[in-house]
Amino acid sequence: MSRSDALVVAIILVLAGWWGTRAYRTVTAKWGPGGFYQVYFEPAVMTACGYGFHVAADPPAALTRFVQMQDDHFDCRSIPPGVTIRHEPLLQGSWLYLMLLVVVAWWIVGISWTGLAPLFGLMVGLTCAATYALFRQAMGRVAAVVCVLPFAVSTLHLLEMPALRDYARAPFMLALITLALAIGLRPHAPRQLVALCALYGALTGIGYGVRPDVIVQLPLIAITVIFFVPSASVRLKAAALAAAFVACWLVALPVLRATAQGGSNFWHVALIGLMPEYGTMLGVENATYHYGVSDSDEAIQVIVADSTRRLHPDRPRPALATYEYEVATRSHYLEIARRFPADMVTRAMASIVRMPEVAFGWPMPPVPGWLDWFYATRERALAPLYGYGIFVVGAALIGVALARPRDALFLAIVLAYVGSYPAIQFVHRHFFYLEVITWMSVGFLASRLYRMIRTRDRSPFDMPLRSLAQTAAGIVAAVVVSALVLISLRTYQARQMRQTIAGYLRAPADVLALERIDRNGLHIAAAPAFTTESARIDWARVLRVDLNADACRGARVTFRYNPTSPYRSLASSIVLPAAGGAGTDRLVLFEPVYSGFAWVDFEEARGECLRSISAVTGLDADPVWLPLVLPPDWRSQPLYQALHTRANIH
Repeated sequence: MSRSDALVVAIILVLAGWWGTRAYRTVTAKWGPGGFYQVYFEPAVMTACGYGFHVAADPPAALTRFVQMQDDHFDCRSIPPGVTIRHEPLLQGSWLYLMLLVVVAWWIVGISWTGLAPLFGLMVGLTCAATYALFRQAMGRVAAVVCVLPFAVSTLHLLEMPALRDYARAPFMLALITLALAIGLRPHAPRQLVALCALYGALTGIGYGVRPDVIVQLPLIAITVIFFVPSASVRLKAAALAAAFVACWLVALPVLRATAQGGSNFWHVALIGLMPEYGTMLGVENATYHYGVSDSDEAIQVIVADSTRRLHPDRPRPALATYEYEVATRSHYLEIARRFPADMVTRAMASIVRMPEVAFGWPMPPVPGWLDWFYATRERALAPLYGYGIFVVGAALIGVALARPRDALFLAIVLAYVGSYPAIQFVHRHFFYLEVITWMSVGFLASRLYRMIRTRDRSPFDMPLRSLAQTAAGIVAAVVVSALVLISLRTYQARQMRQTIAGYLRAPADVLALERIDRNGLHIAAAPAFTTESARIDWARVLRVDLNADACRGARVTFRYNPTSPYRSLASSIVLPAAGGAGTDRLVLFEPVYSGFAWVDFEEARGECLRSISAVTGLDADPVWLPLVLPPDWRSQPLYQALHTRANIH
């Protein structure tokens, strides 16, 4: 980095830090303090008070009130001098560096939640500085500064900022992407390459201690060095990657030592990301089948625990954050991936094509009454642009390909990598910082256009016709191969799903005696046989609900749980489709239900909608119980997910 760029970075850090501090105070004054799991910050308080990264065996009441945000300030004198300290590693150890950042801030401003505003400002400053460094890989200094501005004032950016635990990953993610581009787009001397890779590893290790999912960036450096540093020998590439991985391990070692030994909850989080709510946000959810019933933590725990009970009755019920639970959730996730490979690819593709629209997806102001004139103008400018971001990014990639096909391929792979992993759990707190993709593309295209005007060169991309034809042929070949792979996966998956559905329909089912009640426009059907049984924590069944398709057209069916059950969040609703023309009027639902299930109710059903409800047997050996909606024409429906909409769902 040149001295001029270093000066610009310093200026951006200061100005964006001031802006972030002001924005934090404004946003939290309107919407309340951001939630970043403050209840787990007892080790940070103890460290700030001089007791080290530990927790008290019997926390004083004042400390409990503080971490539960009942009090805004905490006085270290509230900790009794003879307090007993627990010295074992903690689950919060995985946030060690984040908590140490908070500790340093508290040493300066005092232990207070509202006093952390300058820390939030610092994080905004670091994020904007990293964004500038990223933009400098594609454009000049002035253009990079100009393109930082819309990101700095972005509504989504500012609304995510108070959630420190999620926001704090942004400067690391952006800095790591910047380093990967710097390594892959420019030649480097051997020592410089090794040093850059070591820096990449060290930043990943620090980021891991701030937000563990920063580790997802580590494979990117391997892809970059192995495939896009052609001038380096195999030995040099090995040395560079070794430097990256060793640096990451050394820097992350204190985090690993401070963390209680147990299981990772990564697969738990990934399973939540497969639930219908996230498929709907991606725009890919299939109406015939789902992977589960709810995106709550309780739903995933009970689903995985029941699958373990059925497949391995000799094993104890796996508990969250244990090695046994990690194994069980990983097994469950990989089973879904094995049976639905086309859906895994489709979800990744859906995430990639949605990333360019993030910049235009939140045009509204972050806080009503704050800079209204500015955000009203911004909203009028950005709202009509939603849907065009993909074309802006595509045009930028084509522009690079016309001049440097290899660089375009590298940029496309980086875009696909960073754009696809939000599909693991597609919610904006995991991808808000990726709106920089669009602004980077805008800056690149604007810079090229300015160059054309200034030099009066109608074709700034000096590329022989033969090379142009080869590049075009390569793009077409990549598209064709990708399409063939996806078609093959969908064909395999559809065949598997037809076999699965046939197995559900053939499975033995005991028709249940029902108590039916009509109340306030609802038809309620309860099975008295389940009243006592369903209270058991390990109780689970697959229900088959046979309906009259015509009478149920457009009705809402809801599987209800006891309001006092800890699993009441598993309640799920289905709006029934219109009857299809397949020669039958029968519509069949299959729904896994678990501990606490109470009844089924029907809203806006006409006549005799419900035929029967049965308890299915014979599916205990199936590790994944699927909710199914089988209208009369289900055989003609696609049995795979597809991108149905790119409309603004934010």
